[in-house]
Parts: sequence; C-alpha cells; structure tokens
Amino acid sequence: GFLNLIPRAGYRGTYYSRTKEDYRVVSTNTTVGTNGIAVSTVSTNTFMRELDAEFRNLYEFGMESSFKAFKVWQTHPGDFINNLRHIAEPYADYTYIPEPNLRPADLYQFDDLDALDRRNDIKLGVRNKIQTKRREIYDLINADLWTFYRLDPQGTEEDFSNLGFDVRSEPFDWMDFRIDGYYDQYESEIDTFNTRLILEERTFWALELEHRYRQDANSLLNAEVRINPFINWGYKAFTRYEFEESEMEAWGISVR
Repeated sequence: GFLNLIPRAGYRGTYYSRTKEDYRVVSTNTTVGTNGIAVSTVSTNTFMRELDAEFRNLYEFGMESSFKAFKVWQTHPGDFINNLRHIAEPYADYTYIPEPNLRPADLYQFDDLDALDRRNDIKLGVRNKIQTKRREIYDLINADLWTFYRLDPQGTEEDFSNLGFDVRSEPFDWMDFRIDGYYDQYESEIDTFNTRLILEERTFWALELEHRYRQDANSLLNAEVRINPFINWGYKAFTRYEFEESEMEAWGISVR
C-alpha cells in the first residue's frame, strides 16, 4: 500500500535519410637522412564517407520504484507561512536499452535524439517538497537530487555519473525561481550550474533573469523585460552578456 512499482517498455523508430562511416587510413613515409639511415614515419588520418539511408530501431525496458513519506508541522497562521508539509520521495529507476542497429558514430549529430545509444543503468535519487497552504498550496522548495549508477560502464566511464540537482521554488503567484546543474564528485567541481528567476504580473509586465554556466565553456547572463500596456500590444527588450569573454553577445528590442 505504500510502494510504487511502474514497469515500462517502449520502442522508438527513426528514419535517417543519410548515415555516415568513419574510417582510418594509415600511411608510411620513409626518408633517408644525410647519414644514410632510413627513417620511417607512420601517420593515421581519419576520414568520413556518406552512406545510404537507414532506419534505426531502439527498444527500451525499465522499472521505477518509489515511495513517499511526509510530515506536517503546525505553525501560527501567517501571510507567508501557514503550516508546513515536507514530502520525501526516494526512487530508483532502472533503464535497459539494447545496442541499436545505428550507433551515434553512424549518425550526423544534431540533437539529443541522434545521441541515443545503449544503456544499462539505475537512476538513484530523492525528491523533496516543502509546501505551505494559503488560499492554495505553494511549493516553497521542490528539489530533485539524483545520480546514475552504471551497471556496464564503457571505456573511461566511472561507476557513478555526476550528481544532478533541480531545485524550484514558487513562493508567490508572481515569482518562479529555479536552480539546476551537475556536480562532478570525482573532480570536486561544478560541471554546469544554471539559475533562473522570473518575476511577473500576469497581464502587464514580466522580468526574466537567467545565468548559465558550463565548466571551461561559458558563463552567460540573459535578461529580458516584457511590457504589455494594451491587449493587442507588447514590448520586449533583451540582452545576453558573456562573462568569459567580457563582451555583449546580443541585445534587441521588439514590438508586437
């Protein structure tokens, strides 16, 4: 009566009008030095050839298991806090995908769909919610923390993936705050860290601030302001600043 078990099975079929193949050419170049000794140099070059269309078949099997526990703390009635409820939901999600007939190396990489490949792992995590009740229920904190345990690590992969986190807060109707990213526990450093804040009055104005960080890649600040003074008219201004290069990457205004 408390444990959830959710089995699943799925199939994804994708048609690719073009595929590719990487191949290597090894060449040997021999030269004779002034001392009369022959010296051979071996070089390897990687090339790519385009192949015909193919259809990729990808099957997935899995099972998710979870349960919930909660506790309510009675507080004095207030405008912001009016009783608190903590919900904890540990979960384990097993995924098995047999090796498909087309691997990522066989495809031109455009998006996440092209990167799908074999999998055999368990996602271990816990979801936490801290709620309060005013006229309706508000999620003061909605946090999901997880890692993947690889049952069949490939190459240099570790047994566990980076630690992922996704924390959201909606304390008011006009405010939405979110933090998400990944922490590399093996290198003891943050791999990605994204922060987003939305303040809005539903009909007249909205402000969005977002900072996106990737280790050794970029540190971007996005800002956007929207004003809708009339039903059929709207104005927007946005900017994007890159801290790594100390430059303004983009800015613009629009009228709708």
